[in-house]
Amino acid sequence: MPTSYDQIAYPCSPQAQTHPGLLATLATLHGLTPTPIDRCQVLEIGCNDGSNLIPMAADEPGSHFTGIDLAQTAIATAQDWSRRLGLQNTTFTQADILDWNPGDLRFDYILVHGVYSWVPPHVREAILKLCRNRLTPNGVAYISYNALPGCYFRSYVWDVLRLKTKGLIDPLEKIAAAREIAAKMCDWMGNEYLQPAIRKEFELLNKVHESVLLHDDLSECHTPFYLSDFVEAAQIHGLQYLCDAHFSRDSVHNPDLAGEEWLTARLYSDFVSVRKFRSSILCHAEAAVDHTIQSGRVWGLSVSSPAEPQPEQDDGTQTFKLGDEKSLSTNHPVAKRIISELSGIWPGSRKASDLPLESLGPDDGAALLLRLYEARAIELRVQPPRLVSTVSERPVASLLARLQLASGQLAVTNQRHLIVMLTDELSRQFLQLLDGSRDRAAVLRDLIAHFEGKAPLAAWHDNGPASPLELALMLDQGMDGNLAQMARLCLLVA
Repeated sequence: MPTSYDQIAYPCSPQAQTHPGLLATLATLHGLTPTPIDRCQVLEIGCNDGSNLIPMAADEPGSHFTGIDLAQTAIATAQDWSRRLGLQNTTFTQADILDWNPGDLRFDYILVHGVYSWVPPHVREAILKLCRNRLTPNGVAYISYNALPGCYFRSYVWDVLRLKTKGLIDPLEKIAAAREIAAKMCDWMGNEYLQPAIRKEFELLNKVHESVLLHDDLSECHTPFYLSDFVEAAQIHGLQYLCDAHFSRDSVHNPDLAGEEWLTARLYSDFVSVRKFRSSILCHAEAAVDHTIQSGRVWGLSVSSPAEPQPEQDDGTQTFKLGDEKSLSTNHPVAKRIISELSGIWPGSRKASDLPLESLGPDDGAALLLRLYEARAIELRVQPPRLVSTVSERPVASLLARLQLASGQLAVTNQRHLIVMLTDELSRQFLQLLDGSRDRAAVLRDLIAHFEGKAPLAAWHDNGPASPLELALMLDQGMDGNLAQMARLCLLVA
């Protein structure tokens, strides 16, 4: 039977925080021994069109990736992309988790993104039961959900939408009615007490994609949870909370905080930050989890950094751009040196034990790396991603990225499991030519042939269209920079 997701598809994209490489790293930091990601079994519940699983499968041919979803149209898309990429290590099945039977399969990593809060209680129970019964002994499960206390304001919005759309069946009518009342609420609200905060929620509502509005905010289920509620539900099913997918040192700051005290400390943190969303990681209750991270677990990891160093200021402070308009400023000499050196070899990496920690001892050095990891200035991995830092004689771009461009997409998935937007035709055409069959001269030749006589490159100066020679010179001068940029964007493969 078709679902609302078959009628209006939910936008799907890779979720970097769900990648087994990151989950394995967090599990290792907390004392577990997770299965290596190059020979593991991965399950995604609510896999949509495979946008999250397929890039993982393409990168790890020695592992197997299973996805289930209620929407047949989404599963058909996932199966089609798997065929186009020639993947032999994926299984996509249209199924209801309540009656899905994977046989004897056990999974090292189970991913449940954007599902738990949006299903009825009995389905949530089935998710946790499956995690308990199907996780390998060292396995971990990622589950995201709406969080309290931040969703109290969102609940206000949901109640207004429910009132406005009551009795409406047609999805497009519900979306239109929701947009209408959201705009009116923004106009009606003043600046007293909590009204500005509520108005902001309605303003955000009018900016989201219609499918997100329909399936998230207009869903019959969108239950938020305190972390304590989620932890208790997991415990009932023989699971324990390991950590969150976004590393935070509040789990390791005070080794004297244990058990309920430690959980209470996290709850207070959620109140202070007004947390609205969580991505939590679970493991078996029997697993020996250590929330006090030992320095020895850090030294065996690989470290990298995509940060872009800015000129040092007179007072010794240096700023590093981290992407998404975020940055880190520090005057710590060792931190500056580490980030700068890693940035210089990006997207390459080094073992933590090989970093220039100068006079810092093992414990202080590990603590510094964890602070930088928390700030997103560095990346830690048990197994570093397969990233190409040196451009080969015949460079090869990711087949997935090239197929995404060929299908008309402007957003492609890179080797870090992130979205890269290629909005200009030069970048898109350039990347598609990097199929391993062309050396530099051949790439230049085919670029010239593609753009000769075409706008906008052909009309790049005030005197009219560029001559063939001018076009060739311009493309030739930018060639090495473009190749280096593709490597830095993690779009090249070995």
